[in-house]
This record gives sequence, C-alpha cells and structure tokens, in this order.
Amino acid sequence: MRRLPPAKSNAPLRDGVNLKSLAKHLGVSAMTISNAFNRPEELSASLRQRILSTAASLGYHGPRPSGRMLRTGLAGAIALFNPDPIPHLFEDSNASAFMAGISEVCEKHQYGLTVLPPVPDSSQLTAVDKVAVDGFILYAIPDHSSIVKRILGRQLPTVTVDMSKLPAVAAVGIDDRAAARAIAHHVLQLGHRRIAILSLEMMPDGYSGPVTDERVKKCYAPVTRQRLFGYADALRKVRVDPAVVPIYEIRTNDDAEASFWTKSFLKQKRGRPTAIFSMSDRMAIGALHAAAQLGLQVPRDLSIVGFDDIPQATSCVPALTTIRQPSRTKGQVAASIVAGDVPYTSELRLLSIELIERGSVARPPRTTRS
Repeated sequence: MRRLPPAKSNAPLRDGVNLKSLAKHLGVSAMTISNAFNRPEELSASLRQRILSTAASLGYHGPRPSGRMLRTGLAGAIALFNPDPIPHLFEDSNASAFMAGISEVCEKHQYGLTVLPPVPDSSQLTAVDKVAVDGFILYAIPDHSSIVKRILGRQLPTVTVDMSKLPAVAAVGIDDRAAARAIAHHVLQLGHRRIAILSLEMMPDGYSGPVTDERVKKCYAPVTRQRLFGYADALRKVRVDPAVVPIYEIRTNDDAEASFWTKSFLKQKRGRPTAIFSMSDRMAIGALHAAAQLGLQVPRDLSIVGFDDIPQATSCVPALTTIRQPSRTKGQVAASIVAGDVPYTSELRLLSIELIERGSVARPPRTTRS
C-alpha cells in the first residue's frame, strides 16, 4: 500500500495555494494530488483522505473546473430547457417526476444539472450560447421555436422529449395520439356522446378559455396536437363530428384555471356534456372540484378522465380513470442518452403507456343516452 511521505516543510503555504504548490508542500507528484480529487480509485483510501485533509486545512478544495474542462473537454453537467416557468418543473407532479428521472442519472455520474430559464424572446436566452455543459435535454418545446436551432448549433449531444421529431436528433416520448384515442374510446363505448375537452396549451401566449377552430389549426404544441388527433379519431369512429365538441384551453396546466372554465360550461344545463376528456390529471382534478361545487356527482352525473396518472389521481374522490405514462422513465432515458450510457442514435424511443380504469367513469345518465 502506498504511503504518503512526510511533508517537506511544516511552514504554512502562502495565499493562492494551487495543485502544484500543494504537491510540493506534501512531497508528492501533482498527478497524485489530481487523482485524489478526480480519480479516487487510483489511490488508497488512507492516502486520499490524508491528501484531502491536508488540502482542506490549507484552504485548497480541488482543481478549478475550468482547468479540468480544458484538459478533458467535458463540463460534467447537463442542461435542461423547457419553456414553462422553472417553478412549474417542481410543482407539477408529471414534470417533477421527469426531473427526478434526470436527477437519478446525474447523481449516478456526479453530473450537475443546469435548468435554463425561459424568456419571452429567444434572443435574450444568452445562457444557451455560454453555458458549460456536455449536452442538452429539450422538454416540450413548441414547434417553430428559434431556441431549438440555437441549441442544436452548439453541436453537443441533444435529446428531445415530448416534441416533434427532428432530423438526426435523439428523441424520447410516448404515442400521445394512440393514448388519447384509447381513453376516449373507453368513455365513448359506454354511450357518451356529449363531450367537452380540457386541453393543454396550444400556443405559448398565456391564453385560457374556449378555443376556435382556427386556433386548433395553428396549434404549435406537439403533445396537445397529437392528443387532439387521438380524441378526434375516437369521436369519428362513433360518428361524432369533432368540430362540434367544445375545447377549453388551460394555460400552464393549472387545476384552478381548469376548475373555473369547467364550471362555466357545466352551468349550462342545456346540452351540458356528460363526459370530460382532460389532457392531464391536474386539470381533471380541477374539473372534479368544479362538479362538486355545482352539486354534480361523478360519475353518476358526469364522467371525467385524465392523463399522466400522477399520485393524486388515486387519492382524489372518485379516483381518476387515466392514462399512465412513464414520466420518470422519460427523464432517465433522456439523461442516459446524453451521458452516454446508451448509444446516441437519431431514433425516437417510444415508451409504453397503460389505460388505468378507476371510479370517475360510468355510463351516461339514462335521459341523455343516445
């Protein structure tokens, strides 16, 4: 076992201690000091601990990251960009599960995770050009965003998640159209024909409320667009024209906003829907609250379905029928691609989904059945 030789001098080092001066003070090579901080497996535990203890007592806490980057070309960090406000990534159950998956891989590799802030104008996002990272994860960015082109211009490993497929770029997601079609079919086969849809954002302009056909046609959000296609597929199969189904767009997937707009259309007794297709569990829970406030019982008077299968989907009353999607796995797979755990290819990795049947769906009230 290697032993640390005695220091050549007991005199304290001057201010500005660095790797070379510390090595000289301890009477070892600079490589040995570097290994203590960067490659601990190269040293015995006792040798490394003595180096670190001596370094700490002298105010030296390791080589500068900038120097390590010059030597290795690696920053030891991954960047995540999402257009929603950063707090949303931690407050929204689906997004936070995705973040947890990324964090697991970062912890495994001892990588940092840099979350880039959203800005109204992509030209203001200067961090894209100067952030020191080894790759990017792009999460749920609308089509035609100029930010994507700027990030790809960095020529670093990049993975898109819940986005339209880009040429030569790795991608992770689910078949949102098939998932929405499956849950809509489940409701429609019970006899429901009066439907309302609570939609995720279509464009990043902060709008909430009833949606026109023109806005649907301009929808920039890939996940929203694919789920609308899925609902429309199921509706056409039972000969319901999707154009007559009211859609309410809810900004930032907010349950309170969903509750507000759900109450607005449930108050209209004439032609009131018997079922609500919600593009998220969070909005579906908002719809449950709205129904309760109006004295409607779910599922006797109204059926509601969600999407995501967040933890609250099982604890609400009644528990939500929903689509389970592997949000945490999305984060794990995306980060693993950037980290090099799996080969980088331009393929779209589609993850599996599952229809979860619970208590929020039943046959429509007898007087409204077709």
